[in-house]
Amino acid sequence: MRNQIRVHMSHFLQSLGEAIGKGEDYGLVSDSLYLKKAASAEDKEKVCERVFLHERMLGMWDPEDSSRTVCAVAPLPQELDEALRRLGRDEAAAAELQRYKEETAKAD
Repeated sequence: MRNQIRVHMSHFLQSLGEAIGKGEDYGLVSDSLYLKKAASAEDKEKVCERVFLHERMLGMWDPEDSSRTVCAVAPLPQELDEALRRLGRDEAAAAELQRYKEETAKAD
């Protein structure tokens, strides 16, 4: 069960790719377990060497007092923060999103 989030994200992103008519390999950045080798290698070279998955906040009921919650917060690791800073705007994706918004607005 330790890779459950990765499995679900891989399935979700593959379904999303199929829904928008792209045959590309989608998944978590640098996830060599669920991405094709070429996609994972490209991610590791261009984006981030490790799987881009981070639990920023975790909350649960306080085991000693069920009327309270306990929360732990973990800052983004340096390598993930640096990877985000290097990313730029994907103009093709932005144009596709705009086209999609316009089409769905017409349908409403």
